[in-house]
Amino acid sequence: MDFSTLFIIVVAVFVAAIGIAIAVAINTANRQKEMGASIAAVPGFTATYQYRGADGANGIAIDEPNEKVCLVSHSIVGSVTNRVVPYRDIISSELFEDGKTITRTVRSSQIGGALVGGLLLGGVGAVIGGLSGKRVETGKVRRIDLRLVINDPARPTHDVCFLAVETNRNGYLHKLTSELARQWQARFDVIIKRAEREDAASGQQQAEKPASLSVADELRKLADLRSAGILTDAEFDAQKAKLLGG
Repeated sequence: MDFSTLFIIVVAVFVAAIGIAIAVAINTANRQKEMGASIAAVPGFTATYQYRGADGANGIAIDEPNEKVCLVSHSIVGSVTNRVVPYRDIISSELFEDGKTITRTVRSSQIGGALVGGLLLGGVGAVIGGLSGKRVETGKVRRIDLRLVINDPARPTHDVCFLAVETNRNGYLHKLTSELARQWQARFDVIIKRAEREDAASGQQQAEKPASLSVADELRKLADLRSAGILTDAEFDAQKAKLLGG
């Protein structure tokens, strides 16, 4: 094979590779656009924040005023589906870099600290890893993904891609996508911790209800005793004051 023939083959391969890359980029952009339109069309949902995956497969949006999350997916056959879930149904959020966990937040109050599908660790609102720690690794990075675990046995996970091409670790593209992914992880950290606080407040209210009902029951019993002539008015007032803490 002479040099000119080899040169033509190399150029042809190069052009074909560029063509494939352009086609993939156009297809991904179209899928992202369709996901954006699908999010905008969800009834009763207004996206405060939204992100459409770098690979065009999945996306996420947050409706902050209504405390809802929209999970949007683009299937291989071209259809777009949405799931809208309340904040309290987000069980965990985990950030991966080439399959390695960078940081994770778990809402264990909803699952009792149990291990769910090998994805979760115990601890209320546990945060594993850091959001701002310096990384010392070198080399290449191929994927950055955010995984949400949802309170839905049929579809318990939702993965969103932030980086889908190989790039230099700590290079510009890696830093840009990593920072964006960490920002979204931080948003879900806030969402999960908010749900934890609401659970704690609800638990406190539930704990107080039996006591309140008990006092009311005792007051009714005292009133019945007074009506039956067993207690005098003075005795009734004294017992009532004790129950009410007077």
